[in-house]
Amino acid sequence: DSENHAPSPPACNGQATLCDKRLDQVAFAKTHNSHANLEAGYHILAANHRLSVHRQLEDGVRSLNFDVYLFEGRMVTCHTICQAGQQDLVKLLGVVRDFLVANPREILLLDLQNEAPMAKTVEAFETSAITDLAHVQSQGEPWPTLAEMVESNKRLVLFAKGTKGTPAWLHESKNYIYSTAWGTARPEHFSCKLLNKKFPHGLFELDHTLSDPISRPDLAELVNHDPYLSDRAQECAKKVGKRPNLIAVDWYTTGDLLSAVETLNRL
Repeated sequence: DSENHAPSPPACNGQATLCDKRLDQVAFAKTHNSHANLEAGYHILAANHRLSVHRQLEDGVRSLNFDVYLFEGRMVTCHTICQAGQQDLVKLLGVVRDFLVANPREILLLDLQNEAPMAKTVEAFETSAITDLAHVQSQGEPWPTLAEMVESNKRLVLFAKGTKGTPAWLHESKNYIYSTAWGTARPEHFSCKLLNKKFPHGLFELDHTLSDPISRPDLAELVNHDPYLSDRAQECAKKVGKRPNLIAVDWYTTGDLLSAVETLNRL
């Protein structure tokens, strides 16, 4: 056979060119309140997405955000009011772990809004066995490349607030991430101004969600489409002096988040 094709180079997060990039040089599609979705039974007033966390990962979302509560003695993910929807935390972490095991060249980030006793949260993570895959990053040090993370099989990076005294795999968000403001009501109020100062090796999070007063699909329709989304990412990259690493949206199936992030990663 004269048509011997060289095998495609292995990809990291879907693109071969990302393997040699450090984590802080890569863009990740992020879902805000990933757990709070209609498919998992959350009330429309408490939901931020249509599809389950499993589907989000299958679709290409690579940065998740869970709100964690201790409710009636159980560790669950809720959106403010647990009666409006909840999932068992250990089971949901199992979904994430299963995805990582089935997709050995994918790297994920997960940040927590932790409203539970931190010891209980740590216990749930350890019970789920997901911590075997957790990367430990020293503050202020350069990140590994995605290929190095694949090689070490430490492909999950975890963040939360108030992590003092927790295992090293749970990173204090403010020491690793700087972001634009959350809770914007109208598109014209979006800004590239950072809530906390930029710092070396930090991850730049661009919040691209609207809440008026809650998140709604019709609000996402105003801002999740290109060229609006990509134009804002580029504008903030110029103003901040760094391309966004985490682009966070609500109702991610509305609009062009995944293709916009893929394009950003090709630049």
